[in-house]
Amino acid sequence: MAGLYINQHVLNNLFYILVTIFAFSFIYDHSRAIRQRPLYGQALLGACLALAAVLCMKFPIYMDPLCVHDFRQIPFLLGTLYGGGAVGAVLFVVLMLARTVLYGFQPLTLIVYTIMFAIAAAASPLFRKLPRPSKLVMSLGLTFLLAVLTTFVAVMIADFPVTRPYIAYFIIMPPFVMMFAVYLMETLHEAQLARAELMKMEKMEIVSQMAASISHEIRNPLTVVKGFIQLLQTGRLPRETEERYIRIALEELERAEAIIRDYLTFAKPAPKETEPIDVAVELQKVLQMITPMAHMHSIHVSSSLEHGVVIGNVQYFQPGVLII
Repeated sequence: MAGLYINQHVLNNLFYILVTIFAFSFIYDHSRAIRQRPLYGQALLGACLALAAVLCMKFPIYMDPLCVHDFRQIPFLLGTLYGGGAVGAVLFVVLMLARTVLYGFQPLTLIVYTIMFAIAAAASPLFRKLPRPSKLVMSLGLTFLLAVLTTFVAVMIADFPVTRPYIAYFIIMPPFVMMFAVYLMETLHEAQLARAELMKMEKMEIVSQMAASISHEIRNPLTVVKGFIQLLQTGRLPRETEERYIRIALEELERAEAIIRDYLTFAKPAPKETEPIDVAVELQKVLQMITPMAHMHSIHVSSSLEHGVVIGNVQYFQPGVLII
């Protein structure tokens, strides 16, 4: 069994398979369009694994006068099991074309991979429903059974010579490589799901914090409105004063409405326009709101304001006033 060991060519085939799996996971995880459209995901899976299969054939483990050995069946079975018959059919066509271009057409290869495709495509719906441990067992067993079955068919049809290197590289090694590839696919998929769940939890935490902040901000204008309504209920106010109180109450309700509107659109807020703001005018509005309530509690309010202009948004400039 001279020369039968895990050499550089075996490691190269493993490298091609692992790199394309990582490439698929990376692109899938960073493309919202692919995640939202299953057809795009299947196309990406097929493209990545087709590249791996072609590279495995282009740089095989070893060659003899009768057969070329490589791990092309691993990406082929992976794509068929995870992507179903559609992805498997694309990989089958690519694999046959590449085999013909690189080494010429071989009817036995067509028969062998037709059997693999039919069985893997039939097993795909069940495979995708299984939990990870069951997928690992099924991938190991299915790859081994397919290798034995197709070897038996090759011996029966073409009197194919089964050598010790063939047994090692086509029957013994591929099931374990397949199981490792499935383990990697499942681990990367679970990492994507965990990342998505974490982002969802972070967003809910932000929403919770904003809700607490918004409830505090809304309490201020509502408290002002409540105070002025209580003043209006006394019925002993001049008409001009009542109209002024009503106007202030309506302004505060509009302010509360604006706060709620901004909260509902917090994910993508529109840019706010800025303008010159007279600080004395805005502070005078605050005094108008608190003076009536201050008088009710025998509190005298005095002010000495000077005009000063700043650039900003009036809504965000307004200070919170909490009247108890």
